[in-house]
This record gives sequence, structure tokens and C-alpha cells, in this order.
Amino acid sequence: MKALALSVLLLCCACATPYQPEGFMGGYSEMQSERHAWVVLFRANGYTAPNRAQDFALIRACELVLDAGCTHYRLVDVKSIERRAGSFIRTGNGWANADDIRKPKVQVGVECTTPGFGVPAQQKLDSLRSRYGLEASNE
Repeated sequence: MKALALSVLLLCCACATPYQPEGFMGGYSEMQSERHAWVVLFRANGYTAPNRAQDFALIRACELVLDAGCTHYRLVDVKSIERRAGSFIRTGNGWANADDIRKPKVQVGVECTTPGFGVPAQQKLDSLRSRYGLEASNE
């Protein structure tokens, strides 16, 4: 039984962070900074590529823009931060330091704008969802 529980835990931990609200494995969170402006943060685990984390932050930003009734957006700020976490592995002689684990964290500032001055939110959202095989949310 312990082996099964350990296998499930290892399987869960060896996966890239999915597109989801922030939880145990990471995910997105957002804060509305103005009426039609948000800051989206996506925290990922060490199995997630930095460009994937940035795309997931952008997916959430597009969803917020569209939910507000806007059709276009512009990025006002993008920050990529790589968090580092040391790890240790068990060896025959005790514990050894393993390679650093790099965990991407991306912050995207986005605001609604008018057509001609920004990116079409629905088009960008559809493109990114298609790239990662994500279904449209039912929120």
C-alpha cells in the first residue's frame, strides 16, 4: 500500500504544472489593478518550461479581458522570474546535493484597449489553447 501511495505521489510530482488556479502544483492567480487592468501571476514547478508558464499567464489574461467585455488587450508589463530550489537525493552513503531545480514564475500586466491598438484577445486565446490542447473553460 505504501508503494502505491509513493508511486502516485511521484507520478503527480513529475509532471509540468497544468493550467489551473494556483494550488499545490502551482498555477495562476490574478489581481485587478484598475477597472479594465489586471496583473496575472503564474507559478510553475521545476518540470515546466518558462515559455509554457508565460503562455499560461497570457491565457488567463485573455480570459479576464474577454470576461470584462473587451475584445483587445495590450501588455503593460511582463516579468519572468526563475525561482531556484535546492534538492537532495538519498544515496548509499546518506544524502547528496542534486542539481538546482528551476521553477518559472511569470507576471503579466494586461489592460483592455481598443481595436487597432492591441491584440485580439479571442484569437490569441484560441491559438494558445490549441497549442497546449486545452478546452475552453466553462466559467
